[in-house]
Amino acid sequence: MTSVTTSIAPEVLDAAIMWMVRAQSGFADRDTLESCRRWRAAHPAHEAAWLQLQAAEAPLQALHTLPHDTRHLARDTLHAARAAAAPVDRSKRRSAKLLAWTLMGGGSLLLTRQLPWQRWRADYATGTGEQRSVTLSDGTQLRLNTRSAVDVVYSATQRLIVLRQGEIFVVSAQAAHGSNPAANPDPRPLRVQTGHARLQALGTRFGVRLDDDHTRLRMEEGAVAMHPGAQMDAPDNIEPAAVAHAGDAFRIDTRQVQRLPDTALDGLSWTRQVLVVKQIRLDALLAELSRYRDGWLDCDADVASWQVSGVLQLRGDSPTDAVLRALTHSLPVQLRQVTPYWVTVGRA
Repeated sequence: MTSVTTSIAPEVLDAAIMWMVRAQSGFADRDTLESCRRWRAAHPAHEAAWLQLQAAEAPLQALHTLPHDTRHLARDTLHAARAAAAPVDRSKRRSAKLLAWTLMGGGSLLLTRQLPWQRWRADYATGTGEQRSVTLSDGTQLRLNTRSAVDVVYSATQRLIVLRQGEIFVVSAQAAHGSNPAANPDPRPLRVQTGHARLQALGTRFGVRLDDDHTRLRMEEGAVAMHPGAQMDAPDNIEPAAVAHAGDAFRIDTRQVQRLPDTALDGLSWTRQVLVVKQIRLDALLAELSRYRDGWLDCDADVASWQVSGVLQLRGDSPTDAVLRALTHSLPVQLRQVTPYWVTVGRA
């Protein structure tokens, strides 16, 4: 078989990755799907890259350790898919060693981490590993990620989405209608409120994630005005600290906004039910996966800095279990399991 990396240019594979995750998004409209079709038809290499990626689809769509030299994510993904299809050495050691904590102690820790106070009271909420799409009364589309909770407060003067917990992706009614001339723009401002800031959408598609001491904003299209420290009762005429545009990412606390550099995790890939990671540390990957499963997931210090790249599926039953199993095939690691809810990754 001809090597993918020699027959298909890296930039074509990168573009194929982009089109595939956009096409598989729950928000892909006819224009997006038609643009994807035209891209595939524009050159035989485009279609070849697309077919290679389709062949790679599985519960884990290519998990791969990155070599130290820099490579494109798409090439890593396809190489990993081939490796995953190869026979696996099932004689790899599986340690039965358990951690020294007691089951009662682990159970208490689990209870502390999982109490879903915000989700019980919210207008819309998701459980662990669940995603949910909602169309609001004005046509705004809202997607909730795992362990998320929002309240929706629409009035005569504003459209307010209050993010209580977790992460959301917002497609404003104006953006959802696109260029439809029959769609009349709603004059009420569309806002997302967190404990750290008020964000005002300006006809846009964007993601908001609430962390303990800050809010993260990631832009896909349009613009969002950022008001750090502004609460729900803040006046309408306050000046924004900054305006985020397509492709931007910001960290926002109650005092300031900070532009985020490119990160190892594509912060909007979850909206396509995948996690796209590039040179992410193993401990950071496990922390992210922990959001999609109940219990405790961590790794030993001596493997924490090992790097992983790939497109990780969030679809199907127990997708994080599939990722963990694939780790043992692509890295010299093993899983130590106290209970189904407590897993540690260590050196094999």
